[in-house]
Amino acid sequence: MKKILLIGTVLGGLLLVLSGCIFDKAEGLIVYGSQDQVTNAIASNKENVKSSTIYEGKQDGEGDNLTVFLKESDAKKMQKQQAFTKVVDSDKTEELKELPATNGKLLLLAKGDATKISVGDKEQPVTYGGNITLGDARTYAKKNRDCS
Repeated sequence: MKKILLIGTVLGGLLLVLSGCIFDKAEGLIVYGSQDQVTNAIASNKENVKSSTIYEGKQDGEGDNLTVFLKESDAKKMQKQQAFTKVVDSDKTEELKELPATNGKLLLLAKGDATKISVGDKEQPVTYGGNITLGDARTYAKKNRDCS
């Protein structure tokens, strides 16, 4: 019985030691909302946040149909901060090396391909940039982590 307890304790200790490779630790916080909502979220997490950057954006739709619009210059800054990830497979992502070319159109980063989107009552032509997420936002995709 003591051997089983000792083996269980050792395995539990190993799990805790290796948890950095098993459980992802967030390196950033992405918050959408009004200026007040974003400011309050940053303030309530201030002990865990070393620095923060606020980018203005516009939203259209809600829930699964939410579209977030960013300025191209802000998107490029966010890309340099490694805010975007590319979904490689249904359960793996990788760092996005550079934003896709826009060809003068809006850039759509989404799970599904499209050539145009509806914004309010108008349709806008878009360049589909691929299955790219802001952070590790999609629950079906996990960041590819090498623990060797």
